[in-house]
Amino acid sequence: MTFIIRQISRTADGREIIRTATHEGTSIVVGRDAACEIHLADLAVEMQHANIARLEGGRALVSALGSLGFLENGRQTHSATIETKVGAELRFGSHRLTIGQDGDAISISVERVEALSDSSEEKDEAALFTLKGLLPGRR
Repeated sequence: MTFIIRQISRTADGREIIRTATHEGTSIVVGRDAACEIHLADLAVEMQHANIARLEGGRALVSALGSLGFLENGRQTHSATIETKVGAELRFGSHRLTIGQDGDAISISVERVEALSDSSEEKDEAALFTLKGLLPGRR
């Protein structure tokens, strides 16, 4: 039982860097803890956030280990059964995990994406840490 994990990161000029790791076993753990097989450095992710277990018939069971849950194809959930031949997209904080099948192995692509925003407007990063919107105007 094999999991193929592809960590995808981008350079400043937009090139992709793909690091591939193989893990043997029936399940892997996703979380912020460095001991997790899929380590996500994000404060929106719990230390041990979810478990991905291989099931019979080309399926995978993703279950939350804590109280936060995750997004499966845009839907908030705490547990999901995924057909690996069809695939699925999972969101943990600002990371996207794409689960699929690569031969007999379950392949998981991990990529950091922009965090979900409340509005479609781009917010100025410096304005996030000021009191400008909370204080009354000068006039």
